[in-house]
Amino acid sequence: MKKSRLNRRKYQRRNKFIIITSLFIVCILFAGIGIKFTLRAKASSENQNTLQKVPVSTTNNQSIQHNNTAKNKADKPPAVQNTVSSNNSAGNNAPSSKNAGNNPVPPANTSSTDKGSEAPTPDNEEVPNKVAYLTFDDGPSVNVTPKVLDILKQENVQATFFVIGSMCEENPELLKREKAEGHSIGNHTYSHEYNIVYSSPENFIKDIKKSQDVITKIIGTHDTSLIRFPGGSFGRHSYKDAVSKAGYRYIDWNCLTGDAEVSRASVDRLLLRFNETMGNQDKLIILMHDAPYKTTTPEALPQIIKILKDKGYTFKGL
Repeated sequence: MKKSRLNRRKYQRRNKFIIITSLFIVCILFAGIGIKFTLRAKASSENQNTLQKVPVSTTNNQSIQHNNTAKNKADKPPAVQNTVSSNNSAGNNAPSSKNAGNNPVPPANTSSTDKGSEAPTPDNEEVPNKVAYLTFDDGPSVNVTPKVLDILKQENVQATFFVIGSMCEENPELLKREKAEGHSIGNHTYSHEYNIVYSSPENFIKDIKKSQDVITKIIGTHDTSLIRFPGGSFGRHSYKDAVSKAGYRYIDWNCLTGDAEVSRASVDRLLLRFNETMGNQDKLIILMHDAPYKTTTPEALPQIIKILKDKGYTFKGL
């Protein structure tokens, strides 16, 4: 009997120990889970606050451009003969003509230390103190160029179209309309293919002349000397010498909207880049694109024109 009581007490002690130990373990588990969820919630809150405070970064925009130039048909940074040079590092970065704005290669040059002469002044014509030269590259295209032309006509503004010969063959009526409505026409090569035009200065001139023949056949008399390099003229010294000797004048830019920096920039981004690169310059040569995929460019254009008019700029073709 006594032995039975001792055994019962022994079992009771062991059961109490097991129960207490189990409860202790359960408490630790619950405490750990609670701490984990608290830390996770705190981290999530901090991330949200960080995202809300991050400003738009121009440096990041430029980095995006260099990583995505293979998605844009456009031209690159400044440095020119007959234009004002600037510290912009983004522009037309692509080679393909038929898919302008969609299939480029990374730009060969991304800095802009070259300095050019002032924007062109027509003979015997007094140029106002503040002049804006709107330029559109890589067209004409059926879904963007008509919208650009409609806006320019509505705003009574002159511009310059640097056209690609192969695109003119596809859309000759748009080229005719550009000339008929008083805009300047410039040559942007026939192919806009880097591996063709930049294989040698001789091939560059050959591609330019091929485009010139196409343009002349469609619209007749025009300024055949006006050209723009695919990707800009910066650093292409042998090519610049070649075109100058051949009688051409090349024009780059000192302001841009950044519509070639990403595959499809928002209107807000275009306006941001425009304001960033405009500065306090009296003469602006503004790089934009009417390639097929640059559908937000005509959406931003009325606001760009308004900003320039409000600041006292007049508009001219090159």
